[in-house]
Order: sequence, then C-alpha cells, then structure tokens
Amino acid sequence: MTQELITTIVQLRAAVGFLGEQGPKARWPSAFFSASSRSFLSPLFPRTLALSQLRGVIAAAARVHDERIGVGDVYHLFRLPEESEQAAHHFMLSSQAAAAVAASAADATCASTTLTNFAATQKVETPGPARIASAEQIDDLTTWQRVAGHYSFGFRNDTEAFPFFSAK
Repeated sequence: MTQELITTIVQLRAAVGFLGEQGPKARWPSAFFSASSRSFLSPLFPRTLALSQLRGVIAAAARVHDERIGVGDVYHLFRLPEESEQAAHHFMLSSQAAAAVAASAADATCASTTLTNFAATQKVETPGPARIASAEQIDDLTTWQRVAGHYSFGFRNDTEAFPFFSAK
C-alpha cells in the first residue's frame, strides 16, 4: 500500500466514523469523537488521543458493517485484510496521523467535505450493501473514491451505505 492510500483510508475512516456517530439516526452506537469522550480519553491517552478515538469508532462501525454485509471473504472500510490493517495502524502511530484525523473529523462539515473531495467525480446512487470491487483491488485509490462516493450518497440522503470488497 502506498502512503497516499493509507492516508486516504485513515481519513475516510475518521470522516465516516464521525458522521456515523452523529444525529438522531446515528448508524452505530458510539460517541468517540464527541467532546465528552475527548475529555475522558485525553488524560488516559495523552499522546495517542486520535488513535484511541479512531480505534473505538472503527470497532463500533465494524460491528454494524459486519452485521449488514457479513463476515468471511468480504472486507470494508472498517475491516480490511490484515496487511492493510497493520499498515493503517502503523500510520496512526506517526506524527502526520493526528493531523489527518483532526482534519477529517473536526466537525460534520469537515467530515462531509472529506467524503465529497475523495468521491470526486464518482456519482453513486446505491443505498445499502454494495459490492465495490474484488478484494484484489483494495490497493487501488480509484476504488476508494467509489467507496467515498457510496458513503457520501448515504449521508447526503440519510440512508445506509455499506460498500464492500469481496474475494469472489
């Protein structure tokens, strides 16, 4: 995986994770990016607050995605192949990660803008679970633009979006 792709995945996780926790129709029952969570976590994890928040929202979002998509030979934004997960985690320990997460999850406008920017020209109108590509294409940046397009469509239209990759 390239550094650009890893950064993109981490920023998408932060933006989608933030938006998925928001509003009366929150998609997963967590509040890791809330002010109260930040106040609680910062004394416990002063140097890794962003990583702690992101790891928490990844766990909450992964559970919901797994329930909707299933588990096995499928992957999604919040559950990638082991090698990709390790690369993303390694990036989160770097100094650039906190800024990337903060820029993507500062507020709803920043998170929505992150999704819109990554989606670029991808026009998507598919709610619910949607197969994006084969698992072999996880390392393709264009594929992640399609993922961003699905989430952007879902949040704009107040509908669920669960883009995924499958091995078959």
